Amino acid sequence: MSYATAALAGARVHTVLCCSVCTAVCSQLFPRSQPDFVLYNAGTDCLEGDPLGDLNLSADAIVQRDELVFRHCLHSQPTHQSVPEGQEAGASAARTSGTPVMMVLSGGYQPNNAAVIARSVLNLREKFGLF
Repeated sequence: MSYATAALAGARVHTVLCCSVCTAVCSQLFPRSQPDFVLYNAGTDCLEGDPLGDLNLSADAIVQRDELVFRHCLHSQPTHQSVPEGQEAGASAARTSGTPVMMVLSGGYQPNNAAVIARSVLNLREKFGLF
């Protein structure tokens, strides 16, 4: 097996492992904690080649990771479904479709990180009709 083949195989293992762990954590965490709000720290220092991160995730893995988190948030059961006083019923429509999530960025020390983040945000927009 060549070094390039071994590196590619390793990247695939990291991608599968990352997505499997993310799915397992979200699947257990949401029913147990029933969060009212999720603050998602979507760091990219885990991207392959990052000088400070050691996870070596592919760009595809980061896009999948972000999609998994949003999928769990947007498809979870919200804990509050009543309309707050002073608001119209339409104002809470997004609230009843899942748990609100705010994604913040951090880490990532390579010139290509911005492109990976942009790809992920565009994927979230396409998959979930956000923004």
